[in-house]
Amino acid sequence: MNEDYKVFTTVKDEVTFRYPDYWMHEVENNMTYVFYEEYLGSFRLTPRTMDPALFEIEEYLDKEFVKKAEFDAIWKTINGRKFLYYEGDWASGKKVYRIHHFVTGYKNILLNCSFAYDTALLTEEIGSIEIKKELAGAESALATLQFKGEPKKKVAAKKPKE
Repeated sequence: MNEDYKVFTTVKDEVTFRYPDYWMHEVENNMTYVFYEEYLGSFRLTPRTMDPALFEIEEYLDKEFVKKAEFDAIWKTINGRKFLYYEGDWASGKKVYRIHHFVTGYKNILLNCSFAYDTALLTEEIGSIEIKKELAGAESALATLQFKGEPKKKVAAKKPKE
């Protein structure tokens, strides 16, 4: 597995981060950025700039934490940044997808992220190992998030474990 990284900045400059260079990427619905390895799931980021007079990120996250209680939501800290984290399954036809949700933000920028994969991969020994690596790659990308207007952090992306 190649362990080099690329830097990506959203079109409206809300967020910059690094991701594994073997991931392909595209844009869905003009607002969601999708990064993926062809067979091992996808990592999505959807940034939204909210009205600063009506939005406070900590208040939003606290309300979402309560709303997501049925999914056993927890607080997760990645490189000092607080994320609302929860998992859920989504069925589509005969497939079931596991989705790991990560919600965070800075000031009036809300960022919804997810990593999703076909749960059938978990039934295969190699597939299960590879999914764990890809999820680690997604969390490494999250560790490098830099929001517009946020003081710069010196962050080195961790290489996903093999």
